[in-house]
Amino acid sequence: MEKKKMSLALQIFIALVIAIIVGLILGTKGAPFANSYIKPFGTIFLNLIKFIVCPIVLVSIINGIISMKDIRTVGSVGLKTIVFYLCTTAIAITIGLVVASLAKGLFPIVATTDLTYTASASTSFMDTLVNIFPSNFLTPITNANMLQIIVMAILLGFSIILVGEEKNSGVIEAFEKCNAICMKCMEL
Repeated sequence: MEKKKMSLALQIFIALVIAIIVGLILGTKGAPFANSYIKPFGTIFLNLIKFIVCPIVLVSIINGIISMKDIRTVGSVGLKTIVFYLCTTAIAITIGLVVASLAKGLFPIVATTDLTYTASASTSFMDTLVNIFPSNFLTPITNANMLQIIVMAILLGFSIILVGEEKNSGVIEAFEKCNAICMKCMEL
């Protein structure tokens, strides 16, 4: 399995290098060709990513929660995940700031003097809190509202755990199968 992952990473890297070389060779003269024949494949790829990301997030979070079989374990893992996320975010920001400071003079300055920005009306904390919770099951999925999908997955996962194993064994098996199907679809 590790060899397969390494091979896939190597393939992605090689494709990236080839894409950079082709882009440099074609330059601006190849833009019409790229827009007509290459861009549609990129659009198809992005559409397929958008197509599968919401079901994967929903099903994998529900599957992860119900696989723990105890709400206290979910809370413990959730707290560790938040701490890990905050630490890795802080490290990434630090690396980004250091690299940006070191590379400050290496790139041309883009003039931004003619740009204007008008901020929309600010959203209150309570409106933000209310908007985290979905009003129906399908809207977060159709609008790709990830925060609402995550809240929905957590609520459904906790509900499945609280129902009890004797009543939810078929549901657990169904979510495991749905997760496998979503992962296979993503792999395709």
